Amino acid sequence: MNTLRLTPLLALLFACAKDDSPTDTATDDSATDDSATDDSAADDSATDTAPEVSPCPDGLADPAISSSTGCVTGFVAEGQERFLGVPYAAPPLGALRFLPPAPVTPWETPLAATAPGPICVQHVDSSLTDNKKGEGDEDCLTLNILRPAEATGPLPILFFTHGGGYATGAGSQSTYLNDPNLPDQAIVITHNYRLGPLGFLAHPALSAAQAEGVSGNMGLLDTVMALEWVSQNAEALGGDPSQVLIFGESAGGLSTCGLLMSPDAAGAFSGAVVHSAPCMGINEPLRGGAADQGERWGETFAEALGCDGDDPVACLQRAPLDDILTHGQATVLIGEGKRYGPVLDGVRLPLDGALSLKDSLSVPITLGANQDEGTVFVLGLGVTTEAIYEATVRALLRPLGVDADKILAAYSSADYGGAPEAAFAALYGDAVFVCPTVFMAEALAPLHTVRGYHFSAAPAAAGSLGAFHGLELAYVFGTGFVDASPKDAALAEDMQDAWASLLSGGAVVGDAGPWSPLGAGWALWDRDARALGPHPKAELCQLWAEEGLNPW
Repeated sequence: MNTLRLTPLLALLFACAKDDSPTDTATDDSATDDSATDDSAADDSATDTAPEVSPCPDGLADPAISSSTGCVTGFVAEGQERFLGVPYAAPPLGALRFLPPAPVTPWETPLAATAPGPICVQHVDSSLTDNKKGEGDEDCLTLNILRPAEATGPLPILFFTHGGGYATGAGSQSTYLNDPNLPDQAIVITHNYRLGPLGFLAHPALSAAQAEGVSGNMGLLDTVMALEWVSQNAEALGGDPSQVLIFGESAGGLSTCGLLMSPDAAGAFSGAVVHSAPCMGINEPLRGGAADQGERWGETFAEALGCDGDDPVACLQRAPLDDILTHGQATVLIGEGKRYGPVLDGVRLPLDGALSLKDSLSVPITLGANQDEGTVFVLGLGVTTEAIYEATVRALLRPLGVDADKILAAYSSADYGGAPEAAFAALYGDAVFVCPTVFMAEALAPLHTVRGYHFSAAPAAAGSLGAFHGLELAYVFGTGFVDASPKDAALAEDMQDAWASLLSGGAVVGDAGPWSPLGAGWALWDRDARALGPHPKAELCQLWAEEGLNPW
């Protein structure tokens, strides 16, 4: 099947500014098979060539880190050592704008890392993070490090990439940094990366300006450079270089997919968790016959800025930020505009995208999604009557050649309390997030070490949104809803234990036992019980597969 048939649905992955976590408002079946050597995962090359660290001066008060770029001092809060706003790359300003990140200049005096750095420029309003279009700074490439204040022995390192449709969000959001519990047992690192056109603009002139002859993946390369900094400094951080877990949600999950595909990140990590992000969502070519290919969009953008003359690169690099925000609208709402994100260029990312992982995946991977992925995306779309629901579904599925009658029968409003919007939310969430995750996991499981999860916990505070897109992050990080009840607190503790021990071989699914590879079932994370079993939406996903939407 031509995987581009999926584009109309996968494009909806970025379907609204609500993409980020709303929680800011509130092998064999043994357990030991998941060490970093699974699938030949442990590539020590990243640490073998690590640069020398810059030692902190004698007598400096703790906490401090002697890193490869200089001494970093932090502070202690809630039993954790925290180092916030640590630069990992040079400011992407002037002649570095729209180009891959450059190494940061090492500092000679200790860096006081006591507050998060500026967020990257936001390209849309976000009702869930309270970020507004235009907020932030171009000088934003920093990371945040949280670790236990008292720890014995090397700790696992959990490197997280935030979501937000590649248009909004930051590594300093409250869900990740406001007193989370996850850093009580692991080193947790978040980071900022460039968003919108500043992070993902492709253009023929920008491609020509690079030795590799490609452009458009600057934001992904920011994440690669942040991960390289972590890999190089793993031991200095008190971490175990063989237990570096990358994980991300939504657009951040797609970036995690990108790290799995990219030769630039090889050897810098030893396992991955992809939250609510079907890797097939990275499907835009840098150049070629597709109407939405990256360089063509870039030329349209440059022309709008008046940068279609003899030196478009220089023009783009000196363009006022307000003009970039005006003409480079990073659209994450269904409608007109450009969806910015990684492009398949054959250098940074393989031309066949996620399908390449069948042959190239070299680390254990965990894939999962939430029960009610679609609820936050359909709010305000006006799918309020049966007639609108049916017309919307038929219009969406017609380009795919899908039998809309079968799909509408499977997602009847009667099965969702008579509410067309609820039925559409279920259809949307399954088609865009849940079933593509199932397809990928089942395709890779016979070849690699693959685990899967399905998250269905819906605290009362979530209301009609249910187990919505991004909700699981509140439990994994230990913020937000987790204090709502003893059940929520217990689930959060179980999930944190599992994420922190995925690479050590000790991960369990609560009382259900070892979190074994997919053949033993999916990890079912719920408030009432934890279990291993069949995927709850297997039959619905089979229907989508029969309609030709499984590219694997």
